[in-house]
Amino acid sequence: MASMNERVQELINSVQTFNNQASLLLAAVGQGQLDPEKIQEQIQTATQSAIDAVLAQLDGYDATTILQRQDMLKLAQDIRNVTDDEKFFFEFFRRPFSFADQIEVGSVVTVAGDESVDCADTSLLEVGQEYVICSGDLRETVTVEAVLTSTRFRATSEVSASYSGATLKRTSAQLDGQSTRFAPGDIYYGGKFALGLADVDKAILIRRGAVGELSVYFQDATHESWTLAPWEWVRTNEDGTQDVEYRLPARGDFDIKIVNESDVEVVTQYIVGVHQDTGLLGDHHPPIKPTNVSPAAGAIDLQETPTLTGSVYSHPLGTPQGALQVRVYSDADSYAEAIYDSGEQPAGSSFKLPAGILSVGGTFKWEIRYKDTQGAWSPWSDMTAFDTAASFVYIETPTLTNPGNGATDIPEQPTLTCSPFTVSGGSDNHVGSRWMIREAGGSYDTPVYDSGSSLDLESHVVPAGNLQDGEVTYYAKVQHEGETLGASEWSSEISFTTKDLFAVIVGIAQVASGGGAGTWQRVDEDGNNKTTDTAYFNNHPTYAGIQDATIDEQAMVQIPKFYYKVEQAPAGSDQAGKKCWWISDQPAAGFELHPAFMDGGVEIDRFYVGKYEGTDDAGTKVGSAAGVSPLVSVDFTTMHSRCAARNTGGVEGFHMWNIHELSAIQMLALIELGTPDAQSAISAGNTNSSAAVNTGASGAVWRGIHELWGNVWGAVDGLKTDTSNHLEVFDRLGNETYINTGTVITTSGWTTSMLEASGADWDFASMFAAANVDSTEGNGTFADYWYSNSAGSEYICYHGGHWSYGSHAGLFDLRLTYVASNSDASLGCRLAKR
Repeated sequence: MASMNERVQELINSVQTFNNQASLLLAAVGQGQLDPEKIQEQIQTATQSAIDAVLAQLDGYDATTILQRQDMLKLAQDIRNVTDDEKFFFEFFRRPFSFADQIEVGSVVTVAGDESVDCADTSLLEVGQEYVICSGDLRETVTVEAVLTSTRFRATSEVSASYSGATLKRTSAQLDGQSTRFAPGDIYYGGKFALGLADVDKAILIRRGAVGELSVYFQDATHESWTLAPWEWVRTNEDGTQDVEYRLPARGDFDIKIVNESDVEVVTQYIVGVHQDTGLLGDHHPPIKPTNVSPAAGAIDLQETPTLTGSVYSHPLGTPQGALQVRVYSDADSYAEAIYDSGEQPAGSSFKLPAGILSVGGTFKWEIRYKDTQGAWSPWSDMTAFDTAASFVYIETPTLTNPGNGATDIPEQPTLTCSPFTVSGGSDNHVGSRWMIREAGGSYDTPVYDSGSSLDLESHVVPAGNLQDGEVTYYAKVQHEGETLGASEWSSEISFTTKDLFAVIVGIAQVASGGGAGTWQRVDEDGNNKTTDTAYFNNHPTYAGIQDATIDEQAMVQIPKFYYKVEQAPAGSDQAGKKCWWISDQPAAGFELHPAFMDGGVEIDRFYVGKYEGTDDAGTKVGSAAGVSPLVSVDFTTMHSRCAARNTGGVEGFHMWNIHELSAIQMLALIELGTPDAQSAISAGNTNSSAAVNTGASGAVWRGIHELWGNVWGAVDGLKTDTSNHLEVFDRLGNETYINTGTVITTSGWTTSMLEASGADWDFASMFAAANVDSTEGNGTFADYWYSNSAGSEYICYHGGHWSYGSHAGLFDLRLTYVASNSDASLGCRLAKR
């Protein structure tokens, strides 16, 4: 028996071999991603602890036995996860530093076509596990379905060959202590491994010879069957070996299987598992080899500028496409030299061949390849041939000009534009265009959008509901249609990527106060200056949705649901620190649904407001009709009841308009007009006369809503004072419940700023109630006057001014000086409906 010193030295030598191999790995793996010094220190510490533990048990054991002990296997397992933030494991193919499942059973006998397998001992086998039958150079994988006896099991499928005296192995690859040799068909099984619980893909690195390829598979809790882990990077070392990095989308504990699916032996030195990609890069896995789609192989009578189209780009790692390239050859039987090489072109699957390359009556071949965004090119497609026509008379292939190729931040309804209709070698009339869109990875066989033959010849707006937000990439193409020559070739594709959110956001910043109407600037969602015109607002989903409607024979205007935000523009923006009002047609971060679109705690898609001031309807109802006198000389309470009186005979939802509905209209108009001074921006309306005019007769019109200021005061529900001069407002949930805000109404004067206070279920930021005023008109900011009464009564709200109020009247003119019982010829109202 060897001496104690000999046994200790043998153990230390074994550990030193481990450390030497670990050091080599650390240099290869670390390079900034992992800290080699830190890991080496941890390995040394763990190794010394293991030595001390084993020394305490050495007496009576042979060193060879010690090297096989589970203590040393545990050492290797402990080393892999020494730290919390960096997880890794090493497979050195040397006992006891190997995780290979090395079960081996002899005396295997099978009969071809039968599922039964006889062997020396089935006690070590597990149902559901794969094993490899090894016989000379032959390898066959079988899965145990059931153990029948101590020497027989049934496989899940028929064995393909008859074996006698073969060996059944869990790992058939040959571990020789320095490397592992994978003969064709050999398999390595290892596990359980753990590289942390983080929801990120892991990396497996295998150093191998430059010849042959290995496939890596894994199993975890969510991948019960063996799942391929594709290789992502390969790096060639100075000694000719290669480090291949596989992306492993495993979570939690996992097993791995490595298979030599090539026809040559593959020699590996080690495997390293890392808790995330190493960042070492190298040569990236290429895209899938494309195929030629159009022109089809053998196509004839092609015109001068065909669009060459390959199969849809595909990548085993999901890496996006970066470019394409096509080559054309004139000799159908020669690959010697291309007559045309496109060079690197933007991503897509098609390319329009320019004029002047092809000749009439010729035979040509072509090929295409794709590049990913990591710089890896796919193999070239297999060449296919086509013949050109005897003469070239054709509609020239159009070019998509908008959006620009690769454009980002595209809205839901982009406008596609293309080059003009042109005929080469003849003439024709442009009778239609066809516009198509596919999703990246999708096909035009099942397009996202197909206009069909459209009369939108050179410009086409994609309808809503076809594109998705969330930065989705799409490809588009267009085709011209002639009256006699038929259709052109499809254009080359262009790509574009949609907005993160399709919400169309626009706002306005109060740049400066005073001057009578302040200084204002329209802004984008980031607080930067925004240039708009009439077309912009006409195409904005919210403003475009303001439409006339007839309900219960009353002329109404629909106001569609929108979201709002009121706060200072962010630092770094053009209007940093300035108060802004924004609206969005869709939910967006930081935005709230405007309270005008709540009804009894339920969101509604729209509300309706009278197109005209309230008119008399049979002496019992408030109506909305053109060309008649506005309804006046009726007190607030009665007016309120007459609005609700329309809700009969199945009609419901009519009411006097309220402060939330008025505020929604004010906010929209302020942003569109670019100023609160509606009299200057649109018209003074009937504000400088001696009497009211018939409805629809003044110029105070915004988006179809007439007499929105001037003519007669309009009673507004939902804003009043209590006897202590505190403002009360309707709740924000549409319950029409008054909430006392505790805010004391300010005195009368020219409004310089608006209230911003808020509380449970109320918020002045969504409305326009004066916070501060000035006695001088030229010092005002909102152009209009604020009237208040602090005599200690409940004063209800009126809006807009009347026929003789001049500059005091306007879109932001509010009056809280009348009690509900007041009535006179200047006090009217406006109808609304949910």
